[in-house]
Amino acid sequence: MAITDIDGTMRRINGRWLDLFGYGADDCIGQELVMVLQPGATPSIDWLRGCAVKPQRLEVVGRRKDGIRFPVDFRTTPLRTAHGAVGLVAARDLTDRWHAEERILRALEQERKRIADDIHDDSLQAVTAASLRVQLLRLSLHDPAQLAIVSALEELLDLTMVRLRKLMFELRPAALEGSGIAAAVRELLEGVRGETGVAFEVETRLERDPPTGRRMLLYRIVEEAVKSAVSSDGIGVMRVEVDDDDQGWMVRLVHDGARTPGNGLLRERARLAGGWAQIELSSGDQHRVRAWIPEDPLSEPNNTPVT
Repeated sequence: MAITDIDGTMRRINGRWLDLFGYGADDCIGQELVMVLQPGATPSIDWLRGCAVKPQRLEVVGRRKDGIRFPVDFRTTPLRTAHGAVGLVAARDLTDRWHAEERILRALEQERKRIADDIHDDSLQAVTAASLRVQLLRLSLHDPAQLAIVSALEELLDLTMVRLRKLMFELRPAALEGSGIAAAVRELLEGVRGETGVAFEVETRLERDPPTGRRMLLYRIVEEAVKSAVSSDGIGVMRVEVDDDDQGWMVRLVHDGARTPGNGLLRERARLAGGWAQIELSSGDQHRVRAWIPEDPLSEPNNTPVT
């Protein structure tokens, strides 16, 4: 636990806090609470000041003095003292829970791949075979009414194949395992432009493509950010950037829509990947989303007892 003033500055801490974050007492006293958080994932000034004003909760990525990242849950309780308002901040290590949730996400992605493979090897092949048979049937018909029926069947089968291929892409973009994250993101945005007319720009500055597991997580984060953006009113242009950043990867999305709806799933995906996501308020005629995930999964539980 820590006690902070109205500016989020730590005034007192207990031994468990020092054990959890690996600092000495002299390191923490007089410093802002954000010193124990992953750089870039810091809460707003209003949140820091709110610790001494109202009960709050925040789940974010913490960072020990030795640089090890781990998920931490902050719960704040405002207190009134003879010296003014202070905030009582309780920190709890969430590593065990986040590892369990991350395993669930991996299992879901494996199931998505299995379903996509089944569609490709079974359903799509069956529809293709049916389409070929209808084409052969056309050659033996001469009655205009019968030919019209065959044409309608061909259109229906073609539409079914298009939808099956789209479903396969949504379940498991082939470019992710072939051409890489940049190609997969571009393919995603091409599909969005075809459906909505939204123009886009993509810029990737990666020294190397992320490994398979991180690549899929990064793609899902981009996908959620794009889905949220295209639901905004009046959007015409969208820009997506993917960069190497602080031993991980940063996604930035900027668009000119009228509003930016909240996106809890985007934050959850980033959080479960060991990173963070921020949806910024309007700035002029632009709206921004930033999300970061680390190169490596979260550290294994350190089994530090926390009160």
